[in-house]
Amino acid sequence: MTYTFTVPLVPKGASRPRFARLPSGQVRTYQTGDLQNWKAAVASCAASALQGVSLTGPTCVDIVAVFPRTKELLRVHGRGPNKGLPVHGSGRFWCPQKPDRDNIDKGILDALVPWLPDDKVVVCGETYKVYAAIGEAPHVEVTIQDAPILPLPIQLPAREQAQEKWEDHD
Repeated sequence: MTYTFTVPLVPKGASRPRFARLPSGQVRTYQTGDLQNWKAAVASCAASALQGVSLTGPTCVDIVAVFPRTKELLRVHGRGPNKGLPVHGSGRFWCPQKPDRDNIDKGILDALVPWLPDDKVVVCGETYKVYAAIGEAPHVEVTIQDAPILPLPIQLPAREQAQEKWEDHD
């Protein structure tokens, strides 16, 4: 089964946990920024697509994080035959900026805890970071499906047959 949902917000990555020592001597863990709000928004968007689902088997999660274009990427040609056309093209293209791809992945998977109790079952999937096309709003596209079935492992010959093959090479 395939489940798809879109989060209509600028993508965010999970930050590293921070630690603070309390006056009592205990250590408290916390995350900076508004990551909790981001996770709540992801969970809200996922709720309708994953209603009543529990993902416990091998799962594949694909993520496309679409970031807003920078001012430089919005520049248009000022004169000549290309006047008014975007200098960098009008379609999507790779976004080699922060946050890191693995942090985006972690933020999404952490938000899916109600449906994905343990993210160890995610065995495959891709995470892409791209700048939005002209006129496209930033968002995150998430596709969740059962992992593909792998072929059976290759059967190795019995030990005696393998020994005979090695002796034949001598």
